[in-house]
Amino acid sequence: MILLIIYSQKIFNLKKVRITHSLIKKIIEKEEILTFSYFIKLKYLYTNSTIYNFSVRKAAKLIGTSPSSIKFHLDKMNDMGIVKIIKNKDGGKNITFSSIEKISEIYGINHNKKCGSIYFHNSESVQVIKTRLYSKVLINNINKQKYTIKGKSNSLMRKRDQVKKLANNDVLKTRLERSIASERINFESYLCCQSIGEMFNKTKMTGYNQLKKMAGMGIFRIEKKYMKVLENCTQNEYEKLYEYGQLKKGKYFYSKKESAILKSVGFKIDVI
Repeated sequence: MILLIIYSQKIFNLKKVRITHSLIKKIIEKEEILTFSYFIKLKYLYTNSTIYNFSVRKAAKLIGTSPSSIKFHLDKMNDMGIVKIIKNKDGGKNITFSSIEKISEIYGINHNKKCGSIYFHNSESVQVIKTRLYSKVLINNINKQKYTIKGKSNSLMRKRDQVKKLANNDVLKTRLERSIASERINFESYLCCQSIGEMFNKTKMTGYNQLKKMAGMGIFRIEKKYMKVLENCTQNEYEKLYEYGQLKKGKYFYSKKESAILKSVGFKIDVI
C-alpha cells in the first residue's frame, strides 16, 4: 500500500511539456534557453499556469532560486511576450504564462508538426530542465545520423548487387568495384563535444558537461571512442612526444595493453 502511494505521488508530480524540436532549436539560436527553462519551471507549478498575488520573492522561494535571477528572466520573458502580468482586485499582481502553442506562433513554428515531449518532476531544478531541452536536440541529431548511415549502407548494398549482376556480362565493372572500395562507411554514429557544443550554441566544454549530465540523468548511455594513431610505441616515446608539444593533453592517450597511442574521437551515444 505504501509503495502504491509513493508511485502515485511520483506520477502526479511528473510534468509533461509538449514541444517541437524546431522551437527548442530556435530558442537555443536566440540564446533564450535558460529563460525558457525558468518559464517552464514557473508555468507548470499550477495547472492553470497562473501565479496569484505574485511577487519576485514568492516565485524565487517556489522554485528554489534567487530573487535577482527570477527578476532578470521575468524581464526577458516579458520582452519575449510570453507572460502577462495583471493587477488583481487586492492591489497585488497575477502572472500568467502563455501556452507552448502560443509561443510556437511567436517564433513562427507549427506546434502540431512532429511535436515531442519532455518530462520533469516538481523537484527538478531549472538547470535540469535546460539539460532535458538540450537532450531533445541531441536525440534529433542522433536519429538523423542513424538515418543517413542507414541510407548509405543501403546504397552500398545496391552497388554490390549491381556488380554481381554485371559479373557474367561483358560490361566493365572495374569502376564500380573501385567505387565500393573507396566508399568508407561508419555504421556507428560518433559525436564529439565540439559538435555537441555547436548544437547548443555553446562551447566544447559546455557540450561535454551537458552530455555528462544527460548520462547521469539516465537519458543516454555513452561510450568514449578512440582510434590508433601510432602502434608499437612505448610509453617513454609517448611522454617525449607530449613533452615536445606534438601531442595535445586530453586528446591523446597511451594504451599499455595495445602498446599504442590513441586519439579521442568522440562518444558513441545510445538513447536509453
